Amino acid sequence: MNKTKRTALLAAFMVSVSVVMAGCGGGGPKEAAPAAEVNKPVTITVFNPSNYSEYLWNNLWVEPIKKKYPHITLVHVKNEKGSSLADLVMANRVPDIIQGSGIKSTFEYNDLGILDDMTPLMKANGFDAGGIDPVSLDSLKIDKKDAKIYGLPVGQGHAALYYNKDLFNKFGVAYPKDGMNWDEVYELAKKMARTDGGVKYRGFDFVADFQIPYNQLSLPFVDNKTDRANVQTDGWKTVFAAMKRFYDIDGNNPGALPNVFNPFLKDKTVAMFAVPNILSPLIESTQNGLDWDMVTLPTFASGPKTGIQPVVSGLYVSKTSQNKNEAFRVVAHLLSEEIQTERSRIGEPSILKKPEIKKSFAADMPHTKGRNVIAFVSGTPAPSPSSVTKYDSIAGTEMVKKFKEVAFNGKDINTALREAEEIINKKIDEEKAKK
Repeated sequence: MNKTKRTALLAAFMVSVSVVMAGCGGGGPKEAAPAAEVNKPVTITVFNPSNYSEYLWNNLWVEPIKKKYPHITLVHVKNEKGSSLADLVMANRVPDIIQGSGIKSTFEYNDLGILDDMTPLMKANGFDAGGIDPVSLDSLKIDKKDAKIYGLPVGQGHAALYYNKDLFNKFGVAYPKDGMNWDEVYELAKKMARTDGGVKYRGFDFVADFQIPYNQLSLPFVDNKTDRANVQTDGWKTVFAAMKRFYDIDGNNPGALPNVFNPFLKDKTVAMFAVPNILSPLIESTQNGLDWDMVTLPTFASGPKTGIQPVVSGLYVSKTSQNKNEAFRVVAHLLSEEIQTERSRIGEPSILKKPEIKKSFAADMPHTKGRNVIAFVSGTPAPSPSSVTKYDSIAGTEMVKKFKEVAFNGKDINTALREAEEIINKKIDEEKAKK
């Protein structure tokens, strides 16, 4: 992919929001070795629940694989009426490769009976995954103690603290710095929240829909031994209290906004914004005069110095595939140093640990020169919780709702957590009753 094509691709590529063993030399994964015999033409089907636009499909999948493996033809199986993954399973037409999002997909695909341990494929094809971030791999595991690998990460999302330089200059306040904690950001937010010239400026905002489910303290939602909610804890009280206080600052509570991104990106009335990857929409904002920069996501002063848990995109080779080796080669190439570097350069954080790839992050984006974009990939991601269940996505949704009731409606934290636990348990029981 040349620089011109990379630059065009990044404009369309919105990142959301996401291997293991000690490797040799700390580089990227060693790809599957080509077969000794002449490679016969083969078709590999790929399913992504969110679907790809034709442009992204061709540039992220078809062209890289065609260049590496001319004998492999990729077919995009779209998630449409009558061809959902469940429909395809029922019709015995399970795609060779299935893409998913985090542990939720692992549980879903495992329940459908389409997953198989990929470790034999990795060994048979000489795949060395030592250079891949183990936190990313663990986030796809149902049980961290289990040596089986059902999915490999291909991309991951982090978060950072973006800030409006013009507002800090306007009010004579020093810019945020890398390595800050939430207490320090809270003090900055108090200085920046004010009304000036009839315009209300807020010091800080964040996206609870990410910050709560992918919390920095790796707090579990549900006990995997009992399938009961586990949210009335000191850890959850700490997270709720630490983030709620920003909305208690005079003039900093926005109420329930229809679009939490616009005040920072378009209105330019928010000084600091903690959020996952918004580099693509920042292209237009920069053209419209937003002078921004970023620092590492703040951490808890009393907790581990970690960012949010990575929002991982995973790839799975189906157990029913008739072309597992070729399907695995496709996966391996997308995890290769070459492709991961290409993706990093257009603003998608790599799942590889190699420093050179991290340093290339967003290098081909037209609006990042001179900005501290390396901060986005510099922090240490929080590991996934020790207890994960298929009900975590249900619990996470309810916890976000309850946090917003605390932040915007003044609900007591203890009451909110108690109510959340009751609702989560009720919904778990309802899910179980459907089986």
